[in-house]
Amino acid sequence: MSRIGSLLAVRLLSLAIAASSAVGLVLVNPSIAPAAQAATASDSEVSIKWTDATVGDVAQPRRDPQSPHYGDFTHLEVVVSQTKGLIDQGIDVRVSGMSQTQPGSDGLRAIPLAMNFVQAMQCWGDPADEATFRETCQWGGWAMERFGSQIEKVLPQDSWFRTQVQPGDVDVPFRDANAAADVPPVTGNSIVSPKNPALREWPLVSLFSASTSNEVPGVGINADGTTHFPFEVQSALQAPQLGCGSGVRSTASQRCYLVIVPRGSHFGGEVGEGKCAVGGYVADEYGSRIPNPDGSDRQYRPGEANAVQEGSPLNPKCDYWNNRVVVPLDFEPVTGTCPLGAKERGMVGSQLLVGAMGSWQRALCQSIGNVYNFVSNPDSTARSQLLAGRAGLAFMSDPLGTGILTARESENLATTDVVYAPIAISGGLVVSYAYENSAGRHEDLKFSPRLLAKLLTQSYPFQPPLYANSGEVIDHLGAVNLRYGYFINDPDVKALNPKITSSTNPKVILPGPSSADAIAQLWRWIQADKEAAAWLSGEPDPWGMTVNPYYLPKKSAQAKVPIVDDHGGIVKDASGKTTYRDVGLASIDDTPLNLATTPPSSFPKADETLAPKNMSSYPEIRTPYGSQQFSPYSENLLSTARDTIRANPHVKTEWDRYKFVSDGVIGDWVSIAPQPPGNKFIISVTDSASAERYGLNVAPLQLPNRPGVFVGPTPEGMTAALGTLVPVAGSPIKQPDVTRMPDTAYPLTLLSYAAVNLTTSDAAARKDYALMINQVTTTGQERGTARGKLPAGYLPLTDAMKAQAKNAAEAILNYVPKPKPGAAAAGPAAVAAPAGAPGAGAQQAAGGAPAGGQVTQNAAAVVSDQVTPKFDAPLPAQAALGVSLIVGLGGAAFAPLLMRPRRLGG
Repeated sequence: MSRIGSLLAVRLLSLAIAASSAVGLVLVNPSIAPAAQAATASDSEVSIKWTDATVGDVAQPRRDPQSPHYGDFTHLEVVVSQTKGLIDQGIDVRVSGMSQTQPGSDGLRAIPLAMNFVQAMQCWGDPADEATFRETCQWGGWAMERFGSQIEKVLPQDSWFRTQVQPGDVDVPFRDANAAADVPPVTGNSIVSPKNPALREWPLVSLFSASTSNEVPGVGINADGTTHFPFEVQSALQAPQLGCGSGVRSTASQRCYLVIVPRGSHFGGEVGEGKCAVGGYVADEYGSRIPNPDGSDRQYRPGEANAVQEGSPLNPKCDYWNNRVVVPLDFEPVTGTCPLGAKERGMVGSQLLVGAMGSWQRALCQSIGNVYNFVSNPDSTARSQLLAGRAGLAFMSDPLGTGILTARESENLATTDVVYAPIAISGGLVVSYAYENSAGRHEDLKFSPRLLAKLLTQSYPFQPPLYANSGEVIDHLGAVNLRYGYFINDPDVKALNPKITSSTNPKVILPGPSSADAIAQLWRWIQADKEAAAWLSGEPDPWGMTVNPYYLPKKSAQAKVPIVDDHGGIVKDASGKTTYRDVGLASIDDTPLNLATTPPSSFPKADETLAPKNMSSYPEIRTPYGSQQFSPYSENLLSTARDTIRANPHVKTEWDRYKFVSDGVIGDWVSIAPQPPGNKFIISVTDSASAERYGLNVAPLQLPNRPGVFVGPTPEGMTAALGTLVPVAGSPIKQPDVTRMPDTAYPLTLLSYAAVNLTTSDAAARKDYALMINQVTTTGQERGTARGKLPAGYLPLTDAMKAQAKNAAEAILNYVPKPKPGAAAAGPAAVAAPAGAPGAGAQQAAGGAPAGGQVTQNAAAVVSDQVTPKFDAPLPAQAALGVSLIVGLGGAAFAPLLMRPRRLGG
C-alpha cells in the first residue's frame, strides 16, 4: 500500500473509532445547566411544533398521520433563539418531545447514534419548491476532504456520517446561490480529475467542506427527550454560495432557512447502496442478524420500527426529508447602507470593540450620515498610529505612552493633546471551550491561573510538535510532565474538573500573534496568583510538574533543553552526559522576560521542537513542522470564536506531497479536518462578545489566591469588578485591579476607551468623533440585537462613565488648537494641563470621573531606539480595501480590515 493509502487507512480507522465511541454524540448532560450564550432568547425567538402548519410566513411540510414517523415526532418542539437581524454568529437550537437516543446495529456493525437524533443545515432556496429546495442546502461537507491533491471520503462507506455525497445511483447536487438559473448544480459525486485521470475529485469541495460547512451531522437526545446545540448561521461573507444577506436573489430578500431534520426509529425507504441503508439487516440486541424463514438475512422493510437511521436526510429515495422543520432566517445586509460618497472617518484599535462597532456602525451612518470605518488592530499599533497622526481616533485599554517608544514617538507624546472617553465595558478575554465525548457534551469546565498557565506554556507532552506514530518523545519536559500523556492524568485537572473522563487531549486555539491590552490583563490575573507565579518561575506544582523550559526567562539556570542531532537523538559529550543549549524568553531588547512578573501582551509559542525529529525516516517529507503548524494561531479574537464552534484548530500535520508551494517546490504541510462530532475537545481564548456571538461555553475563572472561588463573565461579575477601578499610569484611563477583586468579580473585565488626537485632527473630524462618542455612549449602551444596540458580552457604561464620555465629547468639540510658536494666541485652549504638570492633579481629585477634556502625556514614557511595528498603509487606502472586500463578498471577515458600516466579521 502507498504511504498516502496507508495514512488514509489510518485516518479512516481512527475516525471510525471516534464515531463508534460517540455514544452520546453532542448529547447534553441533563444535570448541567446550559452556559450563558449569545444565543439566548431574543425578540425574534421562535417556537415551532412539528405539527404546526406554518412558521412565520413559511409553510411546513404536510404531516401525514398515516406515516410511520408520525408517532416519533407528534410532540416534537423546536425553539430557535434568534431568527432576525442575523450576522455571522451562533444561535441556540433547543429540541424537546423526542425519545432518547438509542444505539443499534444493522448486523454489520454497532452504531451508537442509531435512532432518535436530529440533524441541521442552512438552505437558501424556496421551501415551497419541493423539486429544488433540498439542492440549496449546505450539506455534505463531512463526506469529503482534501487528502493530498485528491478529494477523499472522510469516513468509510458504512459510517453514520453518510451524507448526500454517496456512490451509486443517488446524487443530491448543490445549487450555488450566485450561479445563473441555467447553470447546472454542482454534483455531489466524485469525478475523474481533469488534471490527472489517475485521481478522483469532489467538485462540491470548491464550495464548502468539513472545515467550512455549518452542517450538524447529528445531535443526540437526552433521557428527558430534550437537547440543545449551537448552530453557526453564515451570511454571504462566510458562505458566498448561500448568499444570505447579499440580496443576490432579489434586491429585497436577505433570507435563508434553518432546516432541522429529526430522525426517529422507523425505516424510511429502500435498502441498498446509495439508498436509505447500506446493509439494512435486522439484528438482535447483540448485533446478530435475524434470518428470514428461508435462512436468508432479513432486511428492513419500509416503516419498520427500531431501525437504524442511516442515509442522508436529503436523499430523495428516503422519506426523512418530509419530516423537516423549516425556520426562516432573516439576515442583516452584508453591504453598507450609507450612500456612496458619504464622508468617511477612520478609527483603529482594540479587538474588544469588534462586536460593539459592528452593531453601532449602521446606526451611526443613519443618524449622522458618516461612514465610520474601523480597522481592528493591535492596541500598541493603534497607539502608534494615533500618536503619529495617521488615525484620528483609536480604541484602547491602556493609555498612550504604554510600552517601548522610539525617540520620535516620545517627542510626539510630549506635544500631543489627547482626550479619552470610556466607550465600552466587556468581560475582556474569556476561556471558551467545546468538549464532547461518549458521555455527551460537557458545559462545566473551570480553570485556575496555574492550570491555564500550563496550557499556555505548552507544558503537557501532547502540546509540543510530535509526529504521529513516530515513537518520538518530548525529551525537554520534566519526568512528571511526561507521565501526563492525557490531560486527565494531571491532578490539577482532576481537582477542578472531575467530570472530564475522556482520554481525548484538548487542542488550544489562541489569537495572535499580534498584541492586545486584554492579553496583558489575562497574564496579570495569572501572575497575581502565588501558586501560578511560582510555577511560571520554575517551581514544580505539588505533584512535580514544571513549566516548559522554553518559557522560562532567558539566561535562567533551568532554561536549557537537550541538544538533538539530525536523526532525533540526544547528543552526548565525551563522558556520555547529555548536552544542553540555552533557551528562554526575552523582551524586544533581548533582556530576559519573566512570565511570573512581566505581563506580555501576546501568547508566545516559544517551544522550538520540530517534527518529525528524524527526517531521514521520512524521505518524502521536505521540511519538518513546528509549533506554528502543530498549533496555529487563529487570526484574531473573532476568528478564534468561530474556530471554536467549528472545533477546527487548523492543525497542519498532514504532508501533501503534491502541494504546489512555488516554482520547483512541491510538498507542504496542510490542515486536517475539524474534530468530529462526539469527539471534540477545544480550549480557546477569545473575548466575551465574540464568545456570546457564537454561543460558546465559557469557563468561570478562579480568583487569584482563592481556591474554590470561580466567577464567569456575567453582567454581575463584570459589575463587581468595576469596584476595583484604578488609574493606569496616572492617566484618565481606569482599569479593574486583578489583585483586589471581590469574590463576585470576573477578573478579566476591561474598559475600552476612545482616544482622540486633538493636535493632529481638524475641526470637522473632531466634530464627527464627538458626535460618534455621544451616540454610542447613550443609545448605544442599550442592550439588544438590533442595529445600534449593545450586543451581548458587554456591560452598559455606568452613569459616571457616561458623564465622563459626555465631557470628553464636549472637550473634543470645543478644542482650540494651541498657537504655533511665534503666533498670537487664538484664545484659551479648552484642555487641561498634562499629567504631571502643575494643577493637573486637581482635576483627578477625590476619585470619580476625570474632568472632561483632560489631556494626558505619559511623563514616564520609555525612550528606546526600538521601533514599534506599524501599519504603513494610509487610512484612505485601507478604507478602499474594506469597501472592495464587502462588495466582492470576499468572506475574509476574520482579518483586521477596514469596513463600510456593517457588523465586523459578518
